[in-house]
Amino acid sequence: MTGLGYNGRGVAIATAMGRALAKWATGTKADELEFPVTPLKPLPFSFAKETLVEAEILRLKILDKLGL
Repeated sequence: MTGLGYNGRGVAIATAMGRALAKWATGTKADELEFPVTPLKPLPFSFAKETLVEAEILRLKILDKLGL
């Protein structure tokens, strides 16, 4: 169980989510909670993360060598 996706809404929503997660952990059914329980979805293009990061590092190294 975890609470994710606060999107900058901070303390208030995290406190409310903590209460809902405590209810869930103690046996309340997911459909009775104040927040929806949904499966995690992969981020778009997450399969290419390592390749994209390596390409960006190479690009920045080239720019650094060129003094840009």
